[in-house]
Amino acid sequence: MGALSVLVLGGVILSPFYSVYQIRNSIAENDAKKLSHYVEFPQLRKNLKDQLNQTLESKFARKSVETESRFSDVTYKFAQRFSNQLVDAYVTPKGLGRFMGVEGGKAPRYSGDKGESQPSGNEKRFKLLKNTRFSFASTRTFILSMPAKNDKTIKLVLSRDRFLWKLNNIVLPISNK
Repeated sequence: MGALSVLVLGGVILSPFYSVYQIRNSIAENDAKKLSHYVEFPQLRKNLKDQLNQTLESKFARKSVETESRFSDVTYKFAQRFSNQLVDAYVTPKGLGRFMGVEGGKAPRYSGDKGESQPSGNEKRFKLLKNTRFSFASTRTFILSMPAKNDKTIKLVLSRDRFLWKLNNIVLPISNK
C-alpha cells in the first residue's frame, strides 16, 4: 500500500512536467493536433484578452480623466478591438512556438559567434526551461515562472483536468502605470 501511494504521489507531482515536455515537443515538431491536446486555446485567448483589456482600460481611464477628451474613448475602443484581433491571430500553435523560442517548428538558430557553441539536442529542447521556476499554486494549478526583460516574469499557468495538465493562461508582465 505504501509503495502504491508513493507511485501515485510521484505521478501527480511529475505529471505537469510531462505536459510541459509534451507542449515543447509538439511545438518543436510543429504538431498542432498534439499541441491542442495540451493547450486550452479558447481559454488561453480569453485570459490574454482579459489581461490586455484591463490594462488598456486602466491606461485610457487615466488619460481620459487627464484630458477629458472623447478622442480617448474612440482610441480605447480601437485599441481594444486591435488587441483582441492580435490575440486571436497569434495565440495559435505556431504563435505559441514563436513565444517559446521555436521558429517555424525548429529550434532557434545560433550565430556561431566566438564563445557561442552549438548546443546539444537536449540543450536545444530544454532552452525553454533555462532559469524557469516551477511551483504548485494548488493541487489543480501549476505555474512556470520564466524570466523576461527588465527583471519581469512571465507566468505560464497549467490547470489539471483529471490526470492531464493544460496550459490555459499566460500572465504577462504588464505594468498598469
